[in-house]
Amino acid sequence: MGNQTVGCTATDKAGNTASTAASYVVVYGQKLVYNTTAQYKSGATIPIALQLRNAQGNNVSSASIAVMAVDVVNSSGTVVKAINAAFTLSRGQVQYNYDLDTTGLTSGSYTVRFTAGSDPTMHLAPFSIR
Repeated sequence: MGNQTVGCTATDKAGNTASTAASYVVVYGQKLVYNTTAQYKSGATIPIALQLRNAQGNNVSSASIAVMAVDVVNSSGTVVKAINAAFTLSRGQVQYNYDLDTTGLTSGSYTVRFTAGSDPTMHLAPFSIR
């Protein structure tokens, strides 16, 4: 995943040939495997669980891809809690898990932002406090 380059060559009917290289970014898809619609009590620990997916939708979660919880933002996008901690890989279900402590969060909608390996995308995992 991350930045990739592909070479392209084309030839027209007259036999003219041109070549170029194109850069592109490959990112992981995600499947959230926890209840994203549940409303949790402030102070509860929320088990954030997810899988990384490739373009075909296959689970590619593995120990070689680090997943890091970065922070929690509120519905306005303001950081309300810095995290900077690793998810753990559960081998039995081949998914990543992070136990989020919600102490101090008030009623509202929030999002855990996380990174996955060298993927430049900031991934999102929503939750709500009642």
